[in-house]
Amino acid sequence: GTFNGNGHTISNVKVANFEYAGLFGQSSGTIENLTVEGAVSSAGKYNYAGVLVGRNNGNIRNCFTSGSATSTSSSESDYCGGLAGRSDGSIVTSVSIATVNGSDYVGGLVGASYSSITNCYAQGDVASGYYAGGLVGYSNVTVRNCYAVGKVKDGTGAGLISSNSGKIFNSYYRSTNKGNTHGFPATTAEMKQKSTFYFWDFENIWEINGSYPSLNVRGTSPSIAFEGDGLSDDPYLIETEEQLYAISVNLTVNTNQTYYQLANDITITTPHWMPIGLYDAFAGTFDGNGHTISNVKVANFEYAGLFGQ
Repeated sequence: GTFNGNGHTISNVKVANFEYAGLFGQSSGTIENLTVEGAVSSAGKYNYAGVLVGRNNGNIRNCFTSGSATSTSSSESDYCGGLAGRSDGSIVTSVSIATVNGSDYVGGLVGASYSSITNCYAQGDVASGYYAGGLVGYSNVTVRNCYAVGKVKDGTGAGLISSNSGKIFNSYYRSTNKGNTHGFPATTAEMKQKSTFYFWDFENIWEINGSYPSLNVRGTSPSIAFEGDGLSDDPYLIETEEQLYAISVNLTVNTNQTYYQLANDITITTPHWMPIGLYDAFAGTFDGNGHTISNVKVANFEYAGLFGQ
C-alpha cells in the first residue's frame, strides 16, 4: 500500500532482535512524507536494520530519520542503514542523520542498494562494517546528486560508497574520510558552498544557507532541452555547459543514430568533470564544429578525458 506521513513525525521507535528491524520491517509499497526517530537493532543469522524500514522493496520519498540503527550477524547477510537496511526499490529526496553500526553492509542512508538513489543525503556517523560507506555500503545501481558528511570508521572508511558496481553521478563526500574515491571529495568548507554541487537544482529541490545542503522540495527539476532532432541533418545543438553536462551524466539519448553539434565555445566550471561515456560508451556522433571546450579537469577515473569511452 501507500503510507503517507503527511509531514508528521513518529518518535521513540524502539525495535530489538527482529530479523527485519525498523518502523516497517519490510515494505513493497510506498512510504512518503514521514519523519521517524528511534533506535532499532537486529541480531541473528540474517539481519536488515533501518530506522524507517529493514528491507525496502517499494518506493521511499520525502522521508527523514534520526536516532540509531544497529545490526550484528554471523553471516554475510547483514544490512544496516540509517534509513533502510537494504533497498531493492527507489529512494528519492530522503535523509538520515542516524548513527549506524553493523558488521557487513553498512551505510549512513542504506546498507546495500539495488535500486536508484536520487537527491538524498546522510549526516550520521558510521561506526563499523566490512563494507562501510557514509551514504551506502554497497551499490550496484545509479546514485545521483547525493552527499554524505558523517565520519566513517573514524575517518578510515569510505565517505560515500564502500563498494560500487553501479553508476555515481555528481555525488560528494567529506574528504576527512579516506577510504576510497567513489564520488567527489570536498572539504567541510566546500561542502557548505553552493558552487561545489555542480548543476544541482537549488530552484526546486535543494537549499543551502551557510551549512550543508538540505532538501526543500517545492517542485520538480525541468528536463534539459536541446534544439534539433538529433538527426544527421538536424543534430542536437549544444549551446550551454548545462547541455554538455546532461550528456556526461546520462540524461540524454545515446545511440549510434544520435547526432550532437557544438554551437558555442564552452568553459567547464567544475573541478570534477565526469567524462562523457564513463559508464556507457558514447555511441553517437559529436561534431565540435570548430569550437573549443576548455578547463576540463578529470581525476581518479578509470576512463579519463572529456570522453571516457
